[in-house]
Amino acid sequence: MTLTRDDVIDVLTACSSVDLRKVGKSDVDSWCSTLRRDLDRSLALEAVRIHYVTSPDRIMPAHVNNLALQIRKDRAEREPAVDRELRQLQHDLKHGLVRGDAQLGGLPIGGVDGKPVPGAYAVNNAIEHVCPLCGADEYQACTNSVSGVERKMPCLPRLKIEAEPNPKYAK
Repeated sequence: MTLTRDDVIDVLTACSSVDLRKVGKSDVDSWCSTLRRDLDRSLALEAVRIHYVTSPDRIMPAHVNNLALQIRKDRAEREPAVDRELRQLQHDLKHGLVRGDAQLGGLPIGGVDGKPVPGAYAVNNAIEHVCPLCGADEYQACTNSVSGVERKMPCLPRLKIEAEPNPKYAK
């Protein structure tokens, strides 16, 4: 997610197609040193497009940097919370920063989504209770609150509900 020298050349080429500037090695060098390091090619080109749609001024690296930040902020504000959480989880998994699963008491248990395991739901007769966390009905598997996928094991609060004694075995 960084701009390469070739990306900066592409950005300057896009600029020159509008304002007819002549781009040389020194232009590329100065733009390479002043553009934000966390920009990518598509974001920089989008900033160039927006600049020329909204301003008659010749674009400079500061314009690209500022517009790119505004674009990112706008995208972040419009992104639904579920998508943001899923994207963050994918990022954490990709970089080995797996955090605990809130539905499982913060335990970093991986691979818990999938076909429900009957034995897991038998603990404290969890299957017979409505889940207070994800809202799963009686005799229904808990679901991942981010993706909506069924879980192999119930949410921790559902497991903690005290099982009522079976009258069949009462003394």
